[in-house]
Amino acid sequence: MARSSQSSFLERYRNAALTNTSILVRSGPCEIFGWTVNNPNTSEIFVQLHDARALLDITLGTTICDLPLKVPAQSTVMIVPNENTYWFFTKGLVVAATTTENGASAPGLPVSVVIGYR
Repeated sequence: MARSSQSSFLERYRNAALTNTSILVRSGPCEIFGWTVNNPNTSEIFVQLHDARALLDITLGTTICDLPLKVPAQSTVMIVPNENTYWFFTKGLVVAATTTENGASAPGLPVSVVIGYR
Protein backbone atom coordinates (compact mmCIF):
# COMPACT_ATOMS: atom_id res chain seq x y z
CA MET A 1 0.00 0.00 0.00
CA ALA A 2 1.21 3.46 -0.80
CA ARG A 3 1.59 5.76 2.14
CA SER A 4 -0.54 8.88 1.96
CA SER A 5 0.78 12.39 2.44
CA GLN A 6 -1.32 12.95 5.55
CA SER A 7 0.07 13.91 8.94
CA SER A 8 2.15 11.30 10.77
CA PHE A 9 0.16 11.82 13.98
CA LEU A 10 -2.71 9.47 14.77
CA GLU A 11 -6.12 10.81 15.58
CA ARG A 12 -8.50 8.98 17.87
CA TYR A 13 -12.20 8.45 17.50
CA ARG A 14 -13.84 7.38 20.75
CA ASN A 15 -17.48 6.51 21.34
CA ALA A 16 -18.66 4.83 24.54
CA ALA A 17 -22.16 4.21 23.17
CA LEU A 18 -21.94 3.17 19.51
CA THR A 19 -25.12 1.62 18.13
CA ASN A 20 -26.84 1.33 14.75
CA THR A 21 -26.88 5.06 14.12
CA SER A 22 -24.15 5.65 11.52
CA ILE A 23 -21.44 8.12 12.54
CA LEU A 24 -19.22 10.05 10.12
CA VAL A 25 -15.74 9.87 11.67
CA ARG A 26 -13.91 11.44 8.76
CA SER A 27 -14.74 12.77 5.32
CA GLY A 28 -11.75 12.26 3.06
CA PRO A 29 -9.00 9.65 2.77
CA CYS A 30 -7.77 8.02 5.96
CA GLU A 31 -5.64 5.17 7.21
CA ILE A 32 -7.00 3.05 10.06
CA PHE A 33 -4.22 1.77 12.30
CA GLY A 34 -6.01 -0.02 15.11
CA TRP A 35 -9.02 -0.29 17.33
CA THR A 36 -10.45 -1.44 20.62
CA VAL A 37 -14.06 -2.58 20.77
CA ASN A 38 -15.79 -3.67 23.98
CA ASN A 39 -19.00 -5.68 23.60
CA PRO A 40 -21.09 -5.96 26.81
CA ASN A 41 -23.84 -7.92 25.03
CA THR A 42 -24.57 -11.62 25.54
CA SER A 43 -24.31 -12.20 21.78
CA GLU A 44 -21.72 -11.24 19.17
CA ILE A 45 -21.90 -7.85 17.45
CA PHE A 46 -20.30 -6.28 14.40
CA VAL A 47 -18.76 -2.86 14.08
CA GLN A 48 -19.21 -1.85 10.46
CA LEU A 49 -16.51 0.37 8.95
CA HIS A 50 -17.58 1.91 5.65
CA ASP A 51 -15.40 3.71 3.11
CA ALA A 52 -17.78 6.64 2.53
CA ARG A 53 -17.66 10.44 2.26
CA ALA A 54 -21.03 11.11 3.90
CA LEU A 55 -23.74 9.50 6.00
CA LEU A 56 -26.08 9.55 2.99
CA ASP A 57 -23.70 7.15 1.21
CA ILE A 58 -24.57 4.40 3.73
CA THR A 59 -27.81 2.51 4.27
CA LEU A 60 -27.36 -0.05 7.02
CA GLY A 61 -28.79 -3.40 5.99
CA THR A 62 -28.26 -2.58 2.30
CA THR A 63 -24.74 -1.17 1.88
CA ILE A 64 -22.05 -3.85 2.10
CA CYS A 65 -19.60 -2.96 4.83
CA ASP A 66 -15.94 -2.52 3.76
CA LEU A 67 -14.37 -3.75 6.99
CA PRO A 68 -16.60 -5.65 9.44
CA LEU A 69 -15.21 -6.15 12.94
CA LYS A 70 -16.75 -9.19 14.62
CA VAL A 71 -16.70 -8.98 18.41
CA PRO A 72 -17.72 -12.06 20.42
CA ALA A 73 -20.20 -11.81 23.27
CA GLN A 74 -19.01 -10.05 26.43
CA SER A 75 -15.47 -9.53 25.17
CA THR A 76 -12.99 -6.95 23.94
CA VAL A 77 -11.19 -7.06 20.60
CA MET A 78 -8.06 -4.97 20.11
CA ILE A 79 -5.66 -4.30 17.25
CA VAL A 80 -2.79 -2.23 18.64
CA PRO A 81 -2.00 0.76 16.38
CA ASN A 82 1.28 0.38 14.50
CA GLU A 83 2.88 1.66 11.31
CA ASN A 84 3.02 -1.76 9.62
CA THR A 85 -0.65 -2.73 9.75
CA TYR A 86 -3.30 -0.40 8.45
CA TRP A 87 -6.34 -0.18 6.19
CA PHE A 88 -6.66 2.67 3.68
CA PHE A 89 -10.08 4.15 3.02
CA THR A 90 -10.16 6.46 -0.03
CA LYS A 91 -13.44 8.31 0.63
CA GLY A 92 -13.74 8.60 4.40
CA LEU A 93 -14.90 6.62 7.42
CA VAL A 94 -18.44 5.90 8.63
CA VAL A 95 -19.02 3.51 11.55
CA ALA A 96 -21.99 1.76 13.17
CA ALA A 97 -22.62 -1.26 15.42
CA THR A 98 -25.11 -3.97 14.45
CA THR A 99 -26.06 -7.53 15.32
CA THR A 100 -25.00 -8.96 11.94
CA GLU A 101 -22.14 -8.27 9.52
CA ASN A 102 -24.16 -6.24 7.01
CA GLY A 103 -27.32 -5.75 9.03
CA ALA A 104 -29.23 -2.80 10.41
CA SER A 105 -30.43 -4.00 13.84
CA ALA A 106 -28.94 -2.40 16.93
CA PRO A 107 -27.20 -4.46 19.59
CA GLY A 108 -29.18 -4.80 22.83
CA LEU A 109 -26.58 -2.62 24.57
CA PRO A 110 -24.36 0.02 22.94
CA VAL A 111 -20.70 -0.89 22.43
CA SER A 112 -17.56 1.08 23.26
CA VAL A 113 -15.11 1.74 20.44
CA VAL A 114 -11.78 3.53 19.98
CA ILE A 115 -10.31 3.78 16.48
CA GLY A 116 -6.82 5.08 15.69
CA TYR A 117 -6.59 6.74 12.27
CA ARG A 118 -4.99 9.51 10.28
